Amino acid sequence: MAVKTQLNEQDEALVNISRQMMNAGGRRSERVCYYRAPQRKPDGSPYAQAGWIGWGDTQQSIQLNRIQRGFIPIPKYGYIEEKAEERSPDGPYDIYGPWGPLLCHKDGPAELPVDQVKAYHWYDEERLRMSLHGQIPPTLKVRDGLVLWPQLAGEDLKIFSCPECSDWRALEAVFLSRHLRVWHDYDRQDIMAFGKEYGIDFSNEINRDGKVLRSLAFGDVPPDDEDDEDVPSFTLSVNTPEKRGPGRPRKDQPDEDVQAGSPA
Repeated sequence: MAVKTQLNEQDEALVNISRQMMNAGGRRSERVCYYRAPQRKPDGSPYAQAGWIGWGDTQQSIQLNRIQRGFIPIPKYGYIEEKAEERSPDGPYDIYGPWGPLLCHKDGPAELPVDQVKAYHWYDEERLRMSLHGQIPPTLKVRDGLVLWPQLAGEDLKIFSCPECSDWRALEAVFLSRHLRVWHDYDRQDIMAFGKEYGIDFSNEINRDGKVLRSLAFGDVPPDDEDDEDVPSFTLSVNTPEKRGPGRPRKDQPDEDVQAGSPA
């Protein structure tokens, strides 16, 4: 029993050491900062949320990987972390959540691109409060339920809401029509009748940015350049392999059985 007790104590000691190591690593991994997304992916294709602000880990290997992919760390606003001690006063993270350290800074609100503010519906006071634990930092002013973001100055937003949902809204008519079709089983006739009732011309709204119908004007083809000496050229040669069925020998190779001395 003494030996078993000693082994149990050793096991517990190892478990405690492992737990401490994991916790230490966990604390390091919780040091999170803001990043700005790249304009393009490493392969050159456009990034879907180009320029948007997000957050990620600051461990050296992880941060290096993100930088190689084009993300730009923004250390200006510090780390996204809880207060050091329970008795310490609440910081921006404790009050507003992950967006707190950024939005509480006087320069923070201007960091967010316009399309990100629109996508989050943060022009709406209620929506912004939902994202910030019910409160709005003093760096952002609110008037008549609208959040006065500096990058939205002069914008004229057209908001499409669903009368059958309490908080659903979109900035494009196409998303409202999809919502009605998927979530409320509207067919095309229902959607057009809905638009007529609420004064929405879905055809014009959906195509107002040229999403469906576009006119492309091509000018006259320019005359051939007489001086083509500097025009690069190349010749492409393609060798088409000979088609043959599975298991048939190539014509330029003897049959394996014949080569081995088997009778023909």
